[in-house]
Amino acid sequence: LFEHNGELFMCPETLGANDIRIYRCADFPLRWELAQVAVADVQACDTLIFPFEGRWWLLTTVDSAHTGQPAAELWAFSADDPLGEWEPHPKNPLRNDTDSARNAGLLHDGTDLFRVSQRHGFAVYGAAATIRRITHLGAEGLIEEDVAEVTPDFRPDIHGVHHVHANSEVTVFDFVRHRRPR
Repeated sequence: LFEHNGELFMCPETLGANDIRIYRCADFPLRWELAQVAVADVQACDTLIFPFEGRWWLLTTVDSAHTGQPAAELWAFSADDPLGEWEPHPKNPLRNDTDSARNAGLLHDGTDLFRVSQRHGFAVYGAAATIRRITHLGAEGLIEEDVAEVTPDFRPDIHGVHHVHANSEVTVFDFVRHRRPR
């Protein structure tokens, strides 16, 4: 979710549609209308849209090999307006590894902006999540500083962590828990 010009927008998961879509809230929380296809003909997931240093940014994990499992390539697009034309970053992909490329949330602390990334393990979806402070995002690329790691060891039945999001009132995250069938 993001706000722009007093309106609420969202960018849901549209990997199966092969594009990145932005929806405008028509009647919160249940009615949303397509505002724009931001990027067409792309297999992408876990898209983040946010303003940073005077420009709008779209960070997403792209499956350029069409494997059906995007996890290793972090791509960036930028625009003057989130409903305008999104331009691909000339250095895409900005990340090409399964330890830092896949987005897992966006956190704000004052003027600091943090991208959360998923770390995959062997046969484990969401082995950990790393919180990274964005120190630069521009023509030269993306520079981040690792701040913390969230691992799935806070409960004995948790085997993976996936996303972390927060606002000034609530912090939420999701996790993988294995249960035996009853």
